[in-house]
Amino acid sequence: MKKKTDRRRGLDLSAGLNLAVVAAFTALVLWGIFLVREKILQNTQEMGTSLAESYAAEEQSRIQVYGLLIRLGLSHMDKIAEDGGSREEIQGWLADYDRDLAEILGVRVVDPYAVVDGEILAAAPWGGDGDYAYENTEWYQSASAQAENTIFTDAYQDVITGREMITIARESGKTGNMLAFGVFLDNFYVHKNHANLPERSSFFLFDSSDHMIYSDTDLTGSEKEVEEYTSRLLSQIREGEMESFNASIRDLDGKRRGVYYYEMDNGWISVITIPMDTILQGEVDGIFLFLLGVCLLLLAVVLFTVFRAFLGRERLRRVSDTLTILGDSYYGIYRVNYARGTYETVKSPEDVAARLGAEGDYQELMKVMEELVDEKTIREFKECFSLENIRRLIGEKVYDFGGDYKRMFEDGYRWVNARMIYSHSLGLDEVILCFREVDAEKQLQLKQQMLLESSLEAAKKSARDRSTFFSHVSHDMRTPLNAVIGLSDLALEHENDPGKMGEYLRKIRQAAKQLLSLINDILDISRIEQRGEGAVENRPSDLVRCVEECGEMFVDQARKEEKTLTVSCQVRSRVANCDPFRISQIINNLVSNALKYSGAGASISLTLRQLEHGAEEGKYQIVVEDTGFGMSEEFQKQIFQPFTRETTFTPVTTVGTGLGMPIVKNLVQQMGGEITVRSRLGEGSTFTVTLPLTPADAPEEVTAGEERAFGETAAAGKSISGEAAAAGRLSGEERAGAEITPGEHPLAGKRILVAEDNEINMEIAVEFLTMMGAEVMQAENGQEAVEQFVRSAPGSVDVILMDMQMPVMDGCEASRRIRDMDRPDGRTVIIVAVTANAFAEDVARTREAGMDGHLAKPIDFQALVQLLRTLGESEKGRQPRHPV
Repeated sequence: MKKKTDRRRGLDLSAGLNLAVVAAFTALVLWGIFLVREKILQNTQEMGTSLAESYAAEEQSRIQVYGLLIRLGLSHMDKIAEDGGSREEIQGWLADYDRDLAEILGVRVVDPYAVVDGEILAAAPWGGDGDYAYENTEWYQSASAQAENTIFTDAYQDVITGREMITIARESGKTGNMLAFGVFLDNFYVHKNHANLPERSSFFLFDSSDHMIYSDTDLTGSEKEVEEYTSRLLSQIREGEMESFNASIRDLDGKRRGVYYYEMDNGWISVITIPMDTILQGEVDGIFLFLLGVCLLLLAVVLFTVFRAFLGRERLRRVSDTLTILGDSYYGIYRVNYARGTYETVKSPEDVAARLGAEGDYQELMKVMEELVDEKTIREFKECFSLENIRRLIGEKVYDFGGDYKRMFEDGYRWVNARMIYSHSLGLDEVILCFREVDAEKQLQLKQQMLLESSLEAAKKSARDRSTFFSHVSHDMRTPLNAVIGLSDLALEHENDPGKMGEYLRKIRQAAKQLLSLINDILDISRIEQRGEGAVENRPSDLVRCVEECGEMFVDQARKEEKTLTVSCQVRSRVANCDPFRISQIINNLVSNALKYSGAGASISLTLRQLEHGAEEGKYQIVVEDTGFGMSEEFQKQIFQPFTRETTFTPVTTVGTGLGMPIVKNLVQQMGGEITVRSRLGEGSTFTVTLPLTPADAPEEVTAGEERAFGETAAAGKSISGEAAAAGRLSGEERAGAEITPGEHPLAGKRILVAEDNEINMEIAVEFLTMMGAEVMQAENGQEAVEQFVRSAPGSVDVILMDMQMPVMDGCEASRRIRDMDRPDGRTVIIVAVTANAFAEDVARTREAGMDGHLAKPIDFQALVQLLRTLGESEKGRQPRHPV
């Protein structure tokens, strides 16, 4: 044994020594190559910098030649000026000098021009000489500031030719005249530098403003890519990133290039880049690469030999770590031999570790486990994990089996998961029996299951409620529809009997109103439920005014039915943040019901009060009390359920949709309030609405006519319940104040423009308005309405009835066009919106468009007359309307 150990140690030592030798040799070779490479790069930097300086010197020499030529030319031009030479003589001299320069330089590189006595002269006159503001140019200002010094500008775009150029200029100290050379960049580098660049190298020349004057490069790429590359190159030079001998940049092909540069006295920079493979190719001998390959091969062989054993041990260690990690997830692991009926403990919990020991009979293991299993699952646990069942499962090729059960711990029962796992690939008569605590997961799973069951039950209830709702809707809609169809047939059968015909038509009208009321209620409750909190739009509003106006709407009906209606308000702060439209809707429903379910001589009171004591402070109450028929206790329990009606005997037949009170309760809840009811049969009912409203500052005053128009018609537009529609809207037959008697012409002398795209609706509107004495103009869409108004004489149109949804142009856009017209009646003519969309947002849209009022379809022409009277009374005080 000792010999084997010594041999293993010797092998390990020999392998280690070989590895050390190979590593040392490889390190020396690599270090030598590294030093050679460093020396090559340092030498290349010196060469590149010298080459860049050489190029810069040649550029400097070229610049000096231009400076000498401009000094000689300026001296000669001063002499002509001192001798009294004329403008034409100087112009001629410039032309001769231009030819001389072309002969000297071998090609026409420069374009000479001069500033003499404030006038610019050119050897080759430009088309824009007369308009050229030379005094604002950089070259002129620089030369003037540095008299008797030759200046060189950076590259710029010539305003006349549009070509890139630089300017060389000098001002005379004697005459103040100035001579300048314009050098276009495409001519600047006609004479190539004589210094040769290394293979595949690039040369760039930049001016002091980092503009590239010239480049000699084999870079491939678009103009934009080359520009971005040179900009990045120059930026790194400016920031000092290219000072090191081994500094480099990657070109457009992704290859590294060494960078070498030299800055000239005038701020120009000469830059040369050389590919790194060009720098190193000729210097790195193939022997270095061969040696490096041999060293790497030897190193790979030694590493493979030495580390093969280590890799095997490392693999075993990682497998062991993995099993340990998996084992930590289980509090108990046992290896069970189902053929011999024994077990081996791998891991055991503290409460049974001493009893089970390291190994033992499987029946003893099961006996201990059964003592901890919940009584409800002991029998199932014994059957599932018996040796017979384990053998059966493996025979049926079930290799993973288990389930959850409750196990007793020190602090009580908790959920655990028991699993039997078999590996077919090992072919052993053994399985692994493991136990894991899953109490948190199980509790979450049970909670999710309860939620799912609750959600399923809620969905079933919703489906039942929806079915019931549609059943009620179907019944309540078919009843008036049956009346309309049946009475229509009877009317056709009695065309020659005016008495019966009139009776049938009145009943058809009553059934249609009942159907409209039902539709309005259904839409309203659907909209409230869909929008949720958005159904209420709070703003500072006068509560007293809101309540009083609602009460006024029912005064005529109460008087006609010989009932008494009183309104009282007891508040300290009459202005609060609330939704006056929704509050009006609540009051209209309650007061309408009080009138409906009471007999002649009954008293109805509407009271607003502000609570000021205890926990109720800051709340408002609206109380509607009547001495009517009252309600049974059974009905009071379900009064706020849709389609519920009082079935107990009362002196009147039950009417209405049964949606009014659900709408009221929904609105009250949306406002964060509550509603209570107290009633006894034969004594009357009291409804109390408590709302948590915050007192606010008085709202901004608006024109009385506008506020009243939008207040009353918006209440109708908010789709008040069917019960309230008959009494609360201006369209009710009971509203005596708005009743029109036969032969009366309330709209006589009025010229009304009607914009309506539906032919039947247009026919009805024209007929009714004409019967009321109005002259009617017809428009099929908003665009036609605008055109007719434009053609009409100013002030000739009194009212515009504007449908909201029309082809070509809708009503809101047409109203904006009319309000924006440059004519006095464009902003004062009364515009009333007419639409089937009778909700608050539609009212807001019409007001934003500059309309004065809003009526919901079908049009109640008595309500229209009342609205026009209201707007007419306030017309003098109204301000011109503007669209928002």
